[in-house]
Amino acid sequence: MKRVAMVGFLGALVMASCGGTSSGGSAASVPSSPAAAAKAAPSGAGSTKPAAAAPGAKASAGAKGPIKIGVILPLTGPQSSAGKDNEDGLKLFLSSVHNTIAGRTIEPLFADDQFQADVALTKAKELVDNQHAAALMGFTATPSGYAVAQWVQQTAHVPMLITSNSGGEGMLTDAKFKSPYLTRWTQTATEIVDVAADWALKQGFRKAGIFVSDYAAGVQNADIFSSTFIRGGGSIVQEQYPPLGTTDYGPFLAQLNPATDVLFTFLPGADGLRFADQYDTYAGQHKPQIIDSFGVIVSGPNLAQLKEKAVGIAAVDVFSQASDDPGSQAFVKAWQAANPGRLLSHDAAGGYMSGQVLSAALDKVGGAIENSQPFLQALYGVSIDSAKGPVKLDANHDITQDIKVFRIVKNGSGVGYQLADTYHDVTDTRVRSAAEIAKFPWEKFKGKWVGMSKEQLAASLKSQ
Repeated sequence: MKRVAMVGFLGALVMASCGGTSSGGSAASVPSSPAAAAKAAPSGAGSTKPAAAAPGAKASAGAKGPIKIGVILPLTGPQSSAGKDNEDGLKLFLSSVHNTIAGRTIEPLFADDQFQADVALTKAKELVDNQHAAALMGFTATPSGYAVAQWVQQTAHVPMLITSNSGGEGMLTDAKFKSPYLTRWTQTATEIVDVAADWALKQGFRKAGIFVSDYAAGVQNADIFSSTFIRGGGSIVQEQYPPLGTTDYGPFLAQLNPATDVLFTFLPGADGLRFADQYDTYAGQHKPQIIDSFGVIVSGPNLAQLKEKAVGIAAVDVFSQASDDPGSQAFVKAWQAANPGRLLSHDAAGGYMSGQVLSAALDKVGGAIENSQPFLQALYGVSIDSAKGPVKLDANHDITQDIKVFRIVKNGSGVGYQLADTYHDVTDTRVRSAAEIAKFPWEKFKGKWVGMSKEQLAASLKSQ
């Protein structure tokens, strides 16, 4: 059943809307501090189970002081809206539990990485080595996630929870990054984009245009959508890769191929806002159905400005305000009560969910985050109905969850969200095997998708 969740624009509807570190390594014993971890050899970093905790870590398990959690997000720059929403979502959850979990005060230490990997790594080192963060969370940009994951694997050996996007495919499978310390609670690009391609095919679309920001995540989105769409019987008729941070989309939109019946997009942050704001002006009479990957164009902060210009966009994401899931609806109610009139995004839901995941794991170990092995095992076993809906981890410690397809529709004097479909218990291997994901030549197909046949694609992948 389709359902409309109203968004009150123009006053039409007011929406009643961190102690010391230790680790859980794969060496013979787990270093009891970052300093000890830095001296330990990073052997077996790609394993999936932490070794037994060292006696020193056990001794700290009864600590009742504050738990400091480092949260690295882009709080300034073009992706600041995503970072701010995630920050506020986490703060909302913590306030709901009076900043106390398992009898211990939680102190979030927020750090701005400016959407830059080198800054993220510098901030992570500061948080762990100098401010004694017991774990790291956040990470919006995929490059930031990769940079810190490698440092955590090789040197820091502290729990790292990806809770703000960072959906790069190799994060939990590539030996350069994976480790027992790393879990991801956001999404992979394959989870969302394979669903986007499947849904587009089910609507009868067969000629797709690619329109994504020209950086790693954007190009990966294009690769995933194109490969699934082609294998399902569709074809790619155009590829466009505007630079990240483009302000004028006119030259790109004016060149849209008139054969396009569906336009696959990934334009995060302010890029999505500018694209949608200029779409009607520059796209001419031919306006193919837009599919907004990750729902970044119609995220709350953008939608508040776009209003009716967003009507007709179909979004595919891990969260929708229109979802009937009890966990999602409870979060929507809490957000609206705390933030009247402020629109929602998956970033806000992800921030709230990060607190729920942390709480579930800490409750299992009585707040003893310093005893790394039990804490990490508790993380691996978390299965909850969260702000995003049901979430749990797969064998690679990556997220399993529902993916929603929803439209932006006109609703009275405002606009609203209408749920179109829900794909349940989605993993990154829903469409393609783990072997293909590991071997797929990510970012090598850029500029080669137009006109590619199923046979050509199969031959290209077989040669890898």
